[in-house]
Amino acid sequence: MWIQMKRLLLLLCFICTSLFASAQSVMITKMSRADVYARTDNSPVCFPADILEDISDQMYKEGNPKYIWVDLIRDGYISNSDGISYHVYLYLHSTENGGNITIPREKQIAYIEKWKQFIISIKEPVSEHGTYSLHREGGIVCADLTNEQADFRKTTKRELYFLDLNNRGELRFLEAFLNDKLLPADVPLNLSFSNKGYYVNGKRMSAEHAEKYAAICLEEFGTDYKGRNEKMEKGPLPENTLGKQIAALKTAINATEQ
Repeated sequence: MWIQMKRLLLLLCFICTSLFASAQSVMITKMSRADVYARTDNSPVCFPADILEDISDQMYKEGNPKYIWVDLIRDGYISNSDGISYHVYLYLHSTENGGNITIPREKQIAYIEKWKQFIISIKEPVSEHGTYSLHREGGIVCADLTNEQADFRKTTKRELYFLDLNNRGELRFLEAFLNDKLLPADVPLNLSFSNKGYYVNGKRMSAEHAEKYAAICLEEFGTDYKGRNEKMEKGPLPENTLGKQIAALKTAINATEQ
C-alpha cells in the first residue's frame, strides 16, 4: 500500500511540474515592412552561432536583458540587418497564443527558463503578473552586436524600469514620500508626474520637492517625465496603500537576497 501511495505522489508531482512548465509562452510579432527610420547595414553579416552565443553570454553576465535578441537571431527566429521592428512577449505563468513567428513549445519553455534565471542573476523579483515585453524598433544592425560601446550592448535604468526590473529604484522612490512626509503610510498613493507638473493626491508639489523627485526619477527611471507625451500616473486603489506597496517591495527584494 505504501509503495503504491509513494508512486501516486511521485506521479502527481510529475504532472504538476509538467503543467507548471507548460503554462509558459513566448510570442514574437514581426512587422510587415522595414521601419522608415531604420538604420541601414552597409555590410550585413551572417554571424556563426558560436559567435552569437559568446555575445549573448557576455550580455547576460553584464545584466543586459537584450541578450534575448541575440538568442533569437542565433536560433533563426529573427534576422539582423533587415530594418524590421520586432516585439517579444514573455509569459512566465500562462500559455498565450499570438504573434506571427512560430516557436516550438520546447523552445518557448527554454527561453522562459533562461529569462527566469536572468532575473535571479540580477537579483530582481519576478514581476507580479509574470509578463514581460521587449520591443526593438528598426531591427538590429551588425554594429549593435559587435560594438561593445553601442547602445544595444549597454543597459540603462530606464530600460530596466520599463521592464519592471528595477524594484530597488521603485522602492527608493516610494520611500521618499514617507521620509518627506508627503503622504502617510495608510493612504493610497495617487500620482501624476508630467510636463504639467508633479501632483501627489491632487496637490501640486512645491518647487523644492519637484526638483528632488525629478532627480530621483532621472536616476532610477531614466526620465523626469517633463518631456512631451511622457507621464507617470499611479491611481489610488483603496486596498493598495503606500505602506503596503513599500512592504510588498521590501519582501520581494529581500527574497532575492536569500
